[in-house]
Amino acid sequence: MAQEEELPYPTVKSVLSIQSHVVHGYVGNRTSTFPLQVLGWDADVLNTVQLSNHTGYGKIFGQKLSAEEIWTQYEGLRNIGMHLEYDAVLTGYVPTADGTRTVGKIAADIVKSQEKEKEEKTQGGNGEKKKSQAIWILDPVIGDNGRYYVEQDVIPVYREILRNGGVTAVTPNQFEAEVLTGITIKTRGDVIRVLDVFHREYRVPHVILTSMKLDAEADTIWSVGSSLESCGVEGSVEVPHVFYYEYPSLKAYITGTGDLFAALLVDRLHKYLELARGDANGFAKVIAGAAEAAEAEAEAEAEAEAEAEAEGEPGKEDARYIPLAFALGEVLGVVQAVIRRTLANPALKTVQAGVYGNIESMKNGELKLIQSRDLIPGTAIPYQVRKFEV
Repeated sequence: MAQEEELPYPTVKSVLSIQSHVVHGYVGNRTSTFPLQVLGWDADVLNTVQLSNHTGYGKIFGQKLSAEEIWTQYEGLRNIGMHLEYDAVLTGYVPTADGTRTVGKIAADIVKSQEKEKEEKTQGGNGEKKKSQAIWILDPVIGDNGRYYVEQDVIPVYREILRNGGVTAVTPNQFEAEVLTGITIKTRGDVIRVLDVFHREYRVPHVILTSMKLDAEADTIWSVGSSLESCGVEGSVEVPHVFYYEYPSLKAYITGTGDLFAALLVDRLHKYLELARGDANGFAKVIAGAAEAAEAEAEAEAEAEAEAEAEGEPGKEDARYIPLAFALGEVLGVVQAVIRRTLANPALKTVQAGVYGNIESMKNGELKLIQSRDLIPGTAIPYQVRKFEV
């Protein structure tokens, strides 16, 4: 009998995702887990609430986990050494101030424990290949469009967590950014001031304002990113590079899109930061590919570009090669594709998606993640990155 060929054993990355859980529907950990697994992440999930369904259905059944219950589960993970193995931590919806404080404590412990271990190995000089320190993506789920999803005493706790450091990237929407900084966003200058608070006061190297409008009537949305030149590497000169993507505003209300965004960002930002920090040749190849695509695009749009530059339109040259810009562009491309796949559900021809309290509307308007499994690994960047200027 011929000897069977040994199968290759792919390496995977590991993430701890601390968010809400619903039995039916797609929000929180239910939204994050599958995409991360498709992308090669071993996803450990720690739930902050366990509910029958999300609030869009009108009624919910289940329970919030107390801060003590959340911490006890983490103690179990720490006992088996998982806190030293995670490549990333994703933190999302936590309904209470005590719970939020505990989740911040958990994520900070993972980051600081790995930092300490790295220092000890460096001092020991054992020659081992050192694992990169875990990144922490903090999605401060507070509310949207003036409506709070959490108790308002959560807000100062988030500010405290951010000031304590350790967060790699924060992903507030416009309302959440305004609440956390105390600055109402009405102008481009306000956007810069908000980003400055996150960078300087809260010490976060990468910031994404996930969705914002300066004109409430506009039919497009901006995602604004800001990344420090150092990419979070201590000792470098830190100069914020601010850029944005503009894309169509979809009329339907689909729950869980922010959670999908954050999960995809874990994968893409980890990938591009690793390339930029540890594999200059790898990142150079990515840049070369982007430059080639940009050259083809520029040929097709040369006349429009010339007119835009003549009018002082912000260009994209300075933003194109920032790891966060690559990550955000790919994430937006996938999220928008998944939304379009969701809206292709034949049932939505007779039922409008996302009508609060309408059970059939909510059921048929749930994110179609399983049906979108072919879209999740996508690397296309369908929107133009531009330098953000006041």
